[in-house]
This record gives sequence, C-alpha cells and structure tokens, in this order.
Amino acid sequence: MYNALLNLEFSSHTKVIAFADDLAIMATGNTLSEAEGYANLDLAKIEKWAKENKMQFNETKSKVILLSRKRNNKYINIHLNNRRLEVVKEMKYLGIYFDSWLTFDSHIKYIAENSTKLIHMLGRSAKLHCGLGHKSLNLFASAFKWLQSTFTYNILFARHLNFSTWFTKNVNIPGTKKD
Repeated sequence: MYNALLNLEFSSHTKVIAFADDLAIMATGNTLSEAEGYANLDLAKIEKWAKENKMQFNETKSKVILLSRKRNNKYINIHLNNRRLEVVKEMKYLGIYFDSWLTFDSHIKYIAENSTKLIHMLGRSAKLHCGLGHKSLNLFASAFKWLQSTFTYNILFARHLNFSTWFTKNVNIPGTKKD
C-alpha cells in the first residue's frame, strides 16, 4: 500500500522515504519559507492520499526537524491534518538520533550508554560465576551479537553520511554554504 504513496508525484525539492510504518519527508528550498511551502504542499498530497485510502497519519506523533547550520532558526510552520506539527531540535528515526546540526552527539551518547550498561552487566555476571557456565556463555554470546549488530548498523549508517555530505554540498539547504 505504501508503494502507491511513494509513487505520488512530489515536488522536485521533496524526498519521501518509508520503512515499515515509518515515513520521512525531507523538503529543501533556497529559503526557509520556500522549504516550508514545499513541505506543506507535499504533506497535503499525502493527506489526500491517506483520505482516499481510508487512512490517517497521527499528527501528534509526527515531528518536524529543521536541518540547518544557523543557530537562530526562524519559526517554521508545517501542518498535517490541519494541525501545526511540533518542531523539535532532536528526533529518533529508525533507531538513529538526529539533531538539527547533524552532529549525532545524542546518538553516540546513546550507543555509548547502552554499551556501558552491557559491559557492566557482563562484568557482574562474570563475578557471580567463577567459571563461565552455560548461562554466562549464552549471555556473552547474546551481548556480542547485540554489540556486533549495533556497530555494524552504525557503520552502515556512517557510509550514508558520505551521501549526506554530497547532498549538503549539492542541494541548497537554508543556512548552509556551498564549497
């Protein structure tokens, strides 16, 4: 069903990405008001598609993040279902924390905290069991698999940052300078 949504004719300044039931809409423009206009125009198309397919997107769960290098961003007014969407400085999408400057500081902190918790849990388990029994070995194997998948996912994501660098150099985003 989402294929029909993804095949809608959006403006050339808008990119729509879907994974399972998560949808991301990215709009760019030469000015903030232009990007806002493209976003609202394409969100109206998405709303129309949803009504035609007897669906409704939850505007309370939908957020707006403005990606810009400017410190003092102006007010941005994006609507879904005739309601203004909340503008946030940070959001989690598909397990990755994004901030308005794309520093990924929160994501790195999140991964470090989870890794630290896991390491401490493994240390406590090792102290409780003088030798590595079956349960401890299973715990270590599970922990290793989690760490491996987390770091693999983040390495794959980091590769996409190369595209992000190209994108910010080749697409005019308000507040960015082209090299």
